Amino acid sequence: MSNTPIDSKVTALKYMNEFSCIGSDCEMTCCAGWNIHIDKPSYQRIKSHLMQTPEGKSQLKHNIKRYKKGEQEGFNRYGHIKLKEDQSCSFLSKDRLCNLQTNFGEKTLPGTCSTFPRRITLNENQSDLSGDFGCPEIVRKSLSAHHSMDRVKYKYDLGKTLLHSTIGKGNTLYLKYYKQFRDIMINTLESKIQPTFRQKLFALIFMAKKIHPHFNKQNQNTNPEPIEEGLSLIKNYEYLNLMTETYENIPLENNTALILINEVILSKALGDKKRLQYNSLVESSFKSYLDNIKEDSALKPNSHNIFEIPVKLIDPLFDAYKSRKSKFEKLFSNRMNDYMERYLINLFFQDPYIHFDDLMLYFRHILLKAAIIRFLIIGHPSIINLISQEKQEEKTIQELDAIAVETFSVCERVYRNTPMISKVSQALGLHDFDTLAHLTMLIHL
Repeated sequence: MSNTPIDSKVTALKYMNEFSCIGSDCEMTCCAGWNIHIDKPSYQRIKSHLMQTPEGKSQLKHNIKRYKKGEQEGFNRYGHIKLKEDQSCSFLSKDRLCNLQTNFGEKTLPGTCSTFPRRITLNENQSDLSGDFGCPEIVRKSLSAHHSMDRVKYKYDLGKTLLHSTIGKGNTLYLKYYKQFRDIMINTLESKIQPTFRQKLFALIFMAKKIHPHFNKQNQNTNPEPIEEGLSLIKNYEYLNLMTETYENIPLENNTALILINEVILSKALGDKKRLQYNSLVESSFKSYLDNIKEDSALKPNSHNIFEIPVKLIDPLFDAYKSRKSKFEKLFSNRMNDYMERYLINLFFQDPYIHFDDLMLYFRHILLKAAIIRFLIIGHPSIINLISQEKQEEKTIQELDAIAVETFSVCERVYRNTPMISKVSQALGLHDFDTLAHLTMLIHL
């Protein structure tokens, strides 16, 4: 990431025009659980302000660690802000506000702090702005605002801010087709031809598999015909209907799902304080599923540690998930569809596929994120009460939205701040999760 003046045209997802930080009223402060690296200008700026106060020298020493020469070479990092025992920022006050911003103004903040939860991608003379779902207020705005994922002109001045990604120029088809292919992915999710996000994703990965030999980082072929042929498919009404019919006839295989569930359990890192909220969410969801298992002595878990589930329980645990999922989708399938479509559009808009070696790896990464989130939403202990209600009252939907906001924001913070998803994705790769059948199972979950 680089600190860059944004003077190009800015296209934003609509909800970004409605977003504003709610500060200390936020249920999940963004001033905790992050590794905040700072460059030399940021360090000098903070130092110049702190040194004007009696405690400034002491605060600088205790709150910021400077890197030794060569320690972070190549990353443009001069140091990082230390965290307290509870993993909150050293500059976070008791009233949950930033001391740096309160005392010296927003311009004192490091680029990461002043930019979050905004995410900016620069593509030639066009900047694309979206929000990080690690922020609960971003999730709320994206789920509640009408047409929240429309691409609109950003009505504010970004000024000098961090670029999270830059789309470079190149002669490969993989780069040349970036914007066109990204727009195809988003338009497919927004299309009304196919009724659910699952069917739309299946159409996309089927097309990606078809063009895979011709469309990847290593391929230097400049013949666009195979790519054009693949793109024409996704615009074809008959093709989309065929994909819908094909997807509906593919059964959900236990074996594939069990591999994923096992990898999610193994992804829990003991002693990793940055994952405490995520670990708690995973644990409560798995316990909720296990509560559905009959009190059979052969199945009843002996350990109170959910991350020591014996192998014999994984299969019935998945059966419990399928049973809960069936009840959930009878009541809330449309709402879950809204959640997933908006989440996926947000990812397609802000996480360029060009940073992956090929589209199949990209889709595995994206589908894995979405599958874990769905698994945890449906497994949330509060869901049991919601699916037992016969009528979907406004209060019920509000409670479901609150569960979704919590799950999205907790998971996305772990996704962004730890290598968890990459490690689980690599582990799935060892099980040949690059095939169309395996990716379809991730959609099914």
